[in-house]
Amino acid sequence: MDYIQTAVSSVGRLGDKIDSYKSSLNLTNPGTTENLSKEVSKDLLLSNYAFTGIRADVTKGFSTNPWFTVSHAFALGSQVLPPYSFSTMFGGEPLFLRGSVDNDGAVQAMLNCSWSPNIISKVQMQIADAAIPSMCQIEHDHRGKDFSFSVKAMNPWYENKLTGIYILSMLQSLTPKLSLGVEALWQKPSTSIGPEEAALSYMARYNADDWIATAHLNGTQGDVTATFWRKLSEKVEAGVECQLSPVGLNRSAALMTGPKPEGLTSVGLKYEFAQSIYRSQVDSKGKVGVYLERRLAPAITLAFSSEIDHPNRNAKVGLGLSMELPGSDEMIQQQQQLLSGQAPAAAPAAPAA
Repeated sequence: MDYIQTAVSSVGRLGDKIDSYKSSLNLTNPGTTENLSKEVSKDLLLSNYAFTGIRADVTKGFSTNPWFTVSHAFALGSQVLPPYSFSTMFGGEPLFLRGSVDNDGAVQAMLNCSWSPNIISKVQMQIADAAIPSMCQIEHDHRGKDFSFSVKAMNPWYENKLTGIYILSMLQSLTPKLSLGVEALWQKPSTSIGPEEAALSYMARYNADDWIATAHLNGTQGDVTATFWRKLSEKVEAGVECQLSPVGLNRSAALMTGPKPEGLTSVGLKYEFAQSIYRSQVDSKGKVGVYLERRLAPAITLAFSSEIDHPNRNAKVGLGLSMELPGSDEMIQQQQQLLSGQAPAAAPAAPAA
């Protein structure tokens, strides 16, 4: 038994040395693999902001601690948004809940549970008609001092065999600026149609304070995505995203016409004014888009979206209006302070989705 105790003691000392060495590097949490390139793909480019038609959102808040709001959303001329949807949010510590239902009866729900500031579990569900498949997603995130680990299951089920989509990912800081990560995916359709698939992806992120570069490689299909973001000034940000695929970016078209190497480069710019935010984007296929968000009052925001596809001679325009109606005396007092130019009292922030 002495050799077992010696081996355990040696492993413990080795672990202590590794922890001591990592502490001397002053490593920080690198973020999650889902937000690897969020400065470009989520905050700068227009994929999360562009819309068509006319839309209006009315939100009424009832309390700030816990956070509770209800919203009514109307859309006209949109191919993505439903004509009407009702949603509500409730959040505090440690739970955050959000649910919505539209005019067709499609229901979406999300639950976040923070076991600790660094350990979060998430559940998302969608129940709709046959045209839109129902979905259930379970996710668990763990953020350490210098790493992030995530496990995700989409439509998990077991009936004689395990089916669904399962994803494991990890991002590790190697230096205060450089992080490397890996993601493993395994999927098995619930029917006999479709083969069992597995894939490995590799990623890297370099954060130099005023600029950030990322790279993502799909080791199975060979797809490569690279981004570069830079803060030009206090109010101006710019970024570029390059996508390369040996079989084509559109998988459905590739199945019909055969694999064909394809690439796409998008360049975006963001400018923050005193009461508005301007975003613009142009890509290598000739599409030009702009998005302008203007705060007319503390509770009223006007949004304008436009996209011009020069090669296909197509244009899209969207106009939106958002209103936030205070429902408590505390919220009304905060808005009155904003209108009078006074700094409002600090209130709990809305829980992160």
